[in-house]
Amino acid sequence: MSSRKPDILSWLTSKGIPCDATMTKKQLLELVAPVKDQSVKFRVDVAAEKAGCVVLTLPPYHCEFNPTELIWAQMKGKLLG
Repeated sequence: MSSRKPDILSWLTSKGIPCDATMTKKQLLELVAPVKDQSVKFRVDVAAEKAGCVVLTLPPYHCEFNPTELIWAQMKGKLLG
């Protein structure tokens, strides 16, 4: 991780996570790990939530979960076949 120790301390403090300046960078990053994914919010998700919509985020490289990809594959088969 390229973040500097003061930046990590500041981020942890802003999230209300108890930390100490005497802690090593490795110890601080161990505190960051469980909280980091919870704090990520994309603007489109926030806007959709305000509009009363739900955004379904699909895993990358798994077209079998994406109905659009399945229909597109069928269409290509009919057009080319």
